[in-house]
Amino acid sequence: MFEEKVGIITGGTSGIGLATAELLAKEGMHVVIASRNSEKGEEALSRLKKWSPRSLFIKTDVTNSQDVKNLVNQTYSLYIWKN
Repeated sequence: MFEEKVGIITGGTSGIGLATAELLAKEGMHVVIASRNSEKGEEALSRLKKWSPRSLFIKTDVTNSQDVKNLVNQTYSLYIWKN
């Protein structure tokens, strides 16, 4: 359903964010999860890679505009521009 689509999930390391990321990964989407917690981010990413091997974790503090710009720019350059 979502093959070759890319989704950015903020707060994707736990709760509703992680559940959403897992659902989208199972449907074939490349998922980028964003969170401040690197340890939880890597744990969540290992779960997602079962369904979506090109998924990615990017450490991001959504209250920091530069972090958010970095998240979007990295996602764009990895999935959109070079796809």
